[in-house]
Amino acid sequence: PGRTHYPEDIIEVIAPMALRRKLGVEDSDSISVEVGP
Repeated sequence: PGRTHYPEDIIEVIAPMALRRKLGVEDSDSISVEVGP
């Protein structure tokens, strides 16, 4: 897929499912993401 450019304070998460629907979040909602080894 093409690369999307975001401001430095936004990340894009690629997942095999629609995460917003799965998590019940909408545009402008904040979430926490934990990245492990």
